[in-house]
Amino acid sequence: RIIDVRQKANKILAWPRKSFSSVIYQNVMNGNITPYRNDSLISFYTPEEISEIGVVKEDLQVQDMAFPDDPYATKDTTIVTPFDPEKVVKWKIMEDWIFDKKHSVFFARIIAISPLYKPRIGGVELPEASMYWLKWNDCRPILVNTELFNRKNDAARISIDHFFEKRMFASYIVKQSNEFDYEIKDFPEWKDD
Repeated sequence: RIIDVRQKANKILAWPRKSFSSVIYQNVMNGNITPYRNDSLISFYTPEEISEIGVVKEDLQVQDMAFPDDPYATKDTTIVTPFDPEKVVKWKIMEDWIFDKKHSVFFARIIAISPLYKPRIGGVELPEASMYWLKWNDCRPILVNTELFNRKNDAARISIDHFFEKRMFASYIVKQSNEFDYEIKDFPEWKDD
């Protein structure tokens, strides 16, 4: 499932006072949440490795100021642009749907969440990819204590955890469990769509 922060129902995740992206990124960098390499949730990144993901490095030639009169005197320099967590506009959610036959209730349980970003290599922007995966139960203690704007009542804030657990977000499905581990777009019958 993909949550797009640009959709109207999800705009509050980009609340300027405390956006969801910045809260998650700060806690990952501080070591409060363990970031995993893929959705199997087995091997993980260190905060030092995370600080390198999303960083844009560009090699440029600039005029060498040691020779200001020579227009052909140049030197190579690298410009490093750090990753801005506010540029994360999509989140991928892995969840299980469970039917409780005792109470006749069908509900979703979030297992993991991943920010999606567009990597840049050599000045070329590549398709969206997951930065890292986070276990939802690792995130919950932080998100329970992080308030979010409540558009229905200015006087009462809600927590980010409440927003997700009450499923107040808009999203669309991109993958179901299948024997090939394909996303929906990878199936032959959906090639032209």
